[in-house]
Amino acid sequence: RTLRHPFKLELPKGQEKGAWGHNPIPYGSFACPTQAIIETLNPPPLRQEPNGTQQQQDDIVGFKTIRLFRNNTMAHVPGIVHFLKEHFPCARYLVNYRSDVLAQAKSQAKNLPAYRNQDLGEGVALVQAETDRLRLFHHFMGNGTAYLLDSSEWTRNVTILNNAIKWLGFHSNCAFPRVLQWDMKAQKQPQKEGAEAAEFKMDS
Repeated sequence: RTLRHPFKLELPKGQEKGAWGHNPIPYGSFACPTQAIIETLNPPPLRQEPNGTQQQQDDIVGFKTIRLFRNNTMAHVPGIVHFLKEHFPCARYLVNYRSDVLAQAKSQAKNLPAYRNQDLGEGVALVQAETDRLRLFHHFMGNGTAYLLDSSEWTRNVTILNNAIKWLGFHSNCAFPRVLQWDMKAQKQPQKEGAEAAEFKMDS
């Protein structure tokens, strides 16, 4: 209930306040507080001022989520989009999916214990269903609010990733020189030089 509409209280006739003891909260009232919470939890770096004080830089702040559609179906997508647009009206969304669903299903079966005993055909069907929900999410959000990224393509072409960076609003001369795939094997044997070469940079 809290995540749906805490501001929409069903008030019986003659009753001035609902069960929570407050008046109905207008739609859109949570927009600024929720975005302030995100900036508080994941703040931009501080900038040293000439007078010795520190101020937050005007950076683009964001985070990654992988469980947006857990236990949800295609029918839930419009409601999820409505909720996010109402509470995060200034947000933009990078929707990352993998068009090669067979490869993704095989990767899950190989690397995730929960999927190792799953039939491959069933795994493909589940991945395809998740992909369909992501693409539908992008459709309802619209091109101005959501950007669709196919990891089967951008992992091989850094230009696709950099186009998304520009769409987010970063300066036009900010770009990744190349894509660094930081998978499980790379974590066990980090390659510092490769990581530094793929850092997000601003050309002079």
